[in-house]
Amino acid sequence: MSLWYFLYSRICRVSKKNEIIEEIAHNHSRGLSKDEALKLLEKEQLESDELEALIEARTLKMLDFTLIDVREMMEYKMSHIVGTDALVPTSNFYAEIEKFNDKKDEPIIVYCLSGSRSYQVQHAMKSLGFKHVGNLQYGTMSFAGETEQG
Repeated sequence: MSLWYFLYSRICRVSKKNEIIEEIAHNHSRGLSKDEALKLLEKEQLESDELEALIEARTLKMLDFTLIDVREMMEYKMSHIVGTDALVPTSNFYAEIEKFNDKKDEPIIVYCLSGSRSYQVQHAMKSLGFKHVGNLQYGTMSFAGETEQG
């Protein structure tokens, strides 16, 4: 058996597994398995339904991550994602993010209104030594999951 065949079949299996995970997250046809949830948590850019699936998996204690809103206090009070662990406004980012220095090796997901500020925060956090920071790609504008005020 050639090396090409071996690598091609491996790539096909990995690709198929990723497609299945995305299908589950997008359709919520069934809950994610722990392995699937952990794989999804590795993504750097998350879609709304993928974050919903991860929040559900965290609620079921299959995995853990920190969910941070990087908008300003007024925006947060108007509406934020249920399950948000902290508010770290971009206007005070460097002072506030120090509170999370003990979580540099743990998964963190950030979000804002459109995904733009959180994308910038994501890269700033990586430059500060945070190992894995995911971003809600289109922000709360695209989020169809549960939100709350206050």
